[in-house]
Amino acid sequence: MIDETDKLIIAQLIQDGRASVESVAESIGLSPTPTRRRIRRLEEDGVITGYRATVDPAKCNLDLVLYVFLKLQSRDRKAIREFESQVTNLPEIMRCDLITGPHDYVLTFRTPSLLE
Repeated sequence: MIDETDKLIIAQLIQDGRASVESVAESIGLSPTPTRRRIRRLEEDGVITGYRATVDPAKCNLDLVLYVFLKLQSRDRKAIREFESQVTNLPEIMRCDLITGPHDYVLTFRTPSLLE
């Protein structure tokens, strides 16, 4: 169960995933030791699933954003699992969202501009 202190920790880590335990502790008014324990528990419980870098796409020459709407031939759990495992291995895909309506997924790609 997540309490209000956990929510404050999560908010701080969303703002800065590289924040030190000490700076998170200071910002929420808790000492570092219990803050460290709480972060570890949130990670072990799967509440915090990872940390990542956010990059400027333009500085990486990824100026073009493409949205691709897909409909799977089969929508059983196995097909969905296989599709998602394949898609998550493609570095160009920034997001893969399961949606409702006439399509099953919308993929967000970032690629270099076609004008270069």
